[in-house]
Amino acid sequence: MKLKLLLTFVFMFAFAAIPAVADESGAKDTIDMVITVQPDAGASQYNVQLQLWVFDDADTISGAAMGFGWDNPKLQMTGATNGPAATSGFTTTIFYDGGSVATTNANKRFCFVGIRLFTPGVTPFPTRQ
Repeated sequence: MKLKLLLTFVFMFAFAAIPAVADESGAKDTIDMVITVQPDAGASQYNVQLQLWVFDDADTISGAAMGFGWDNPKLQMTGATNGPAATSGFTTTIFYDGGSVATTNANKRFCFVGIRLFTPGVTPFPTRQ
């Protein structure tokens, strides 16, 4: 009974805190996706590079998660890297669906998760980073 009561209070607190966490004190944050396509004539293929840029002008980002998918069996992901903001802001980052590029390609979806534990988070910046 005590466990049920405790869990009830935890869920009530979590749902009550969600609107407060969603407040934005500056301009709304955005994510830009920049896609560059480069032909690889030797392999008769195209190399596609996708860059994710975040605009956050007011609040420190303590954690982030996002993903995207594709609907083309010929498109294969080969790798992912962090930019300076994610490297210095998050304690750990997780790439790929299930932590595996093979699973990412099999499921045709990508996942990025950044978690702040002992680092400052992604601090506000006046332009995208």
